[in-house]
Amino acid sequence: MYIIREIYKVESEIREAKLYAQGLFQEIVKIRQAKSKQLMDKLHDFLRKNSVLLPKSVGVGKAIS
Repeated sequence: MYIIREIYKVESEIREAKLYAQGLFQEIVKIRQAKSKQLMDKLHDFLRKNSVLLPKSVGVGKAIS
C-alpha cells in the first residue's frame, strides 16, 4: 500500500537527518505534521471505508471498528 510506504519514507528522512541524535524533537514533530499527517488521515479514511470487509474477530478488524 503506497500510503504506508510514504509514511516510512518520512520516518527514513528523519532517521537519515539524525534529528533524534541531535535532540531536535520539535523539528521531528514539525516534519511529521507537515509530511505524515495528511498520509495518516488518508490511511485512516481507507481503513474506515474498508472496515466492513474485515471480520471484527481479527486484529485489524478490532482496531479499526
